[in-house]
Amino acid sequence: MVVFAVSAALLFKTVGVNPHGPASTPFMIATAVYGMAFASVGGLATAKISRARPYLHTGLLASLIALGAVVSLATSPSTDATWSQWMAILLMAPSALLGARLGGRASLNSPHVRYELHDDKQPSSDFHSTIRNRRVAALS
Repeated sequence: MVVFAVSAALLFKTVGVNPHGPASTPFMIATAVYGMAFASVGGLATAKISRARPYLHTGLLASLIALGAVVSLATSPSTDATWSQWMAILLMAPSALLGARLGGRASLNSPHVRYELHDDKQPSSDFHSTIRNRRVAALS
């Protein structure tokens, strides 16, 4: 959350744009890409720190990003522009999950996953009943 929040604060302060004010379309697109990149980095960092349950913790991060934007929407005057909050909800929060997925744990298609025979028996003609395709160890 810190990575995302600090990067957003620095962006708006550096360029001198009010996040609750009107902005040009190119700036909104650039802000969306910037926010999605930093949300992804935050998701990746969260997944790496939380080895036991990376997707749970990254989901909590994405929820906090979205919750912050919802609270901002609810407490902002009706005259404020809401483009930055909607981008945080619709693009940046999901990007945190994407960051965890792209840089996270090995998937079942990973070469680091091995398969074992079920009950140490020799494979029979019914492959699916004797081989259990389960993830044994991810060597990440």
